Amino acid sequence: MTKTHSNCIKCLTKPADADSHVVPNSIRKRLYGEKKNASKKFSFSYVGRPDLPTQDFPKPKLMCRECDSKFGSDLEKTLPQLLMPADVDSPESWNELGLIPLDHGPFKDYPPKVKPLLKRNAALIAWKVMHAVARDGKAPDLSKFLHSPDGQALDREMLSFITQPDWKPSTISLKEPVLWKIEPKTAAALTREEDELPISWTVNYEPQQPKTAIIFAVFGFWIVGWQLPESTLSLHDQLAHWLLYIAKQKAASSQAV
Repeated sequence: MTKTHSNCIKCLTKPADADSHVVPNSIRKRLYGEKKNASKKFSFSYVGRPDLPTQDFPKPKLMCRECDSKFGSDLEKTLPQLLMPADVDSPESWNELGLIPLDHGPFKDYPPKVKPLLKRNAALIAWKVMHAVARDGKAPDLSKFLHSPDGQALDREMLSFITQPDWKPSTISLKEPVLWKIEPKTAAALTREEDELPISWTVNYEPQQPKTAIIFAVFGFWIVGWQLPESTLSLHDQLAHWLLYIAKQKAASSQAV
């Protein structure tokens, strides 16, 4: 069954009438404050500033209400307590979580039952990023690929990885999604403000080769990355280039104000 731009990316049949948070709204509720400029995909103010009201993350039309709600109740609700303490202003509480800095890899001493939850949540964010970019009109070759038989087969396999706790590879061998923690000074370098945290995403691939894509999302103190099976690009090199681009874009927008 071929999906259209107006169909839900999960069930493929119902209209995509839900405002789907690419990054779970539960993350925003615990960590973020007010977004100052509606034209930006990042630079939300930290919730540690009590003078700022709460607001919302970007939420493109990706899914029907039923599928979007089911992801929220079945998977995304677990993410905040895995990524952050209840007291986000306590450095000691952050240190007890187990996530370690970007240079050292994605996970530390999480129990075996928790690591799959983190991987599935990371994959869900990346999968929604891929579709959000394909639907925003700026990557027509990615959109075309996702509507091709090969793209649809890959898309369904990625969805199986996300939805099935006991997922086993079939004919498509997926790479592992990753989830890194970044330090506050790194987040501040991206936003140029100590009391602001970034949120942004991208899909990078070789020219006219969307099958080689790497998907990234940065939100708060975390980065998600996922490579499509045919990607041969360096994950760390591509991430470094993208983060530098974000920092330069934020610097340019700040100077223009």
